[in-house]
Amino acid sequence: MLLVILRHGIAIDATAPDCANDAARWLTPKGIRRTTAACEGLRALGIAPDPILTSPLVRAQETAAIAAKVLGGTLEVTDTLRGGVQTAAAFEALGGLTAETVLCVGHAPQLDLLARHALADSEIALAFLKKAGAIAIEFDGQAAPGGGTLLWQHQPRSLRELGSA
Repeated sequence: MLLVILRHGIAIDATAPDCANDAARWLTPKGIRRTTAACEGLRALGIAPDPILTSPLVRAQETAAIAAKVLGGTLEVTDTLRGGVQTAAAFEALGGLTAETVLCVGHAPQLDLLARHALADSEIALAFLKKAGAIAIEFDGQAAPGGGTLLWQHQPRSLRELGSA
């Protein structure tokens, strides 16, 4: 299984007067443009996920919808990618899948922890994911803690550059 982890795009500030709460934060126009460009970079890397698992928070669902439009794949909303949930829950959800490529969309630091726990080599230096940044981890079989090998990590700028090449 190839697990691609994508952090949500740039969202409206939580203190904006028209934002009801953190869960309701939506992508800004800049966030939509940059997320689309980052997903085009994922397409240039040959990423074709099915399914796309996403946190239920609005900004993650909007990011996942952009990914589905650019990359294809079906969306599945899961609380296991909501911030503050133990990574074991995400691995449990992933363990039940037989897909070749899965894209997980969510939030920091949750996704950073998921990536760290997925890797067999705990000494690998990972940068924290910026908004619309991605990590690819390969598993020999189903995704499981400590069973993955890091293939690549791209911050959003490098994904955008790959997509425009």
